[in-house]
Amino acid sequence: MSIATTAVSEVKDFYEEWPLGTFILGFLIVALTLTLLVGVLWGLYIAVDSWSLATTTGPASVESRTFTPAHTASTYNAALKMPQTVYVPDDWSLCLKVHDQTGCTSVTHEVFDEHVEGDSVAATYATGRISGDLYIEDVEG
Repeated sequence: MSIATTAVSEVKDFYEEWPLGTFILGFLIVALTLTLLVGVLWGLYIAVDSWSLATTTGPASVESRTFTPAHTASTYNAALKMPQTVYVPDDWSLCLKVHDQTGCTSVTHEVFDEHVEGDSVAATYATGRISGDLYIEDVEG
């Protein structure tokens, strides 16, 4: 017998001996385990890429300004089995360009009002270890 024929025979025997519910439960356990594993790996990636980075203070230019007014957002709370309304406060953001990379950060209302697009500012920033993404930590006048 060839290897392929043996493999097909083994799979056929396996399906005949186990009930369908076992396969469904097995599939759900494997899917949940893989989802959890991907989540943990993504969290590790974020931690290695962006935590405890050495920062640099240097010149940056304001690329864009965004104001998002306060609003409410509705989500479904599975534990309470009902919708939940969350208040999201005003947000003022500046997107800064540093060395041909752009990064955005939330700032205070006062800092937001001090700057317009094209202004030069001093920014404290870091670059991701793996991704090379720009992480803006602080904006000074």
